[in-house]
Amino acid sequence: MELTAATILSLLLALTCLATGAMKFSGHRVARETPPHLGIGVGLYRLAGILELLTAAGLVLAAIGVVPAWIGAAAGFGVALLMVFAIRFHLRVGDPLIPRGPLDPAWGPSAVVLALGVLTGILVLL
Repeated sequence: MELTAATILSLLLALTCLATGAMKFSGHRVARETPPHLGIGVGLYRLAGILELLTAAGLVLAAIGVVPAWIGAAAGFGVALLMVFAIRFHLRVGDPLIPRGPLDPAWGPSAVVLALGVLTGILVLL
């Protein structure tokens, strides 16, 4: 595995998606409070978690060469699209750009992941 900018971004994005995807299945306070706060069902919230976990797997497998690079690019673009919807839900309920506390809802982190997803997808394709 060559350590390129695409590889580093892929692994960084994979770690982020792994952490947030796993959190959506945990009994953590955020996993319990976020769906009602956003006005969505727990099933939709967990589906987002599954998509994040699949993104992490696709990015890592592409980075180490087990699957073609386009899988990693698709994972990056896919999580970017997921973040567009996350931002929409956060804005709809009036969440701020920056979290007020470490676990408070905000749309800024989703925007960062959106940008990372697009950048990773582009770099993987180059």
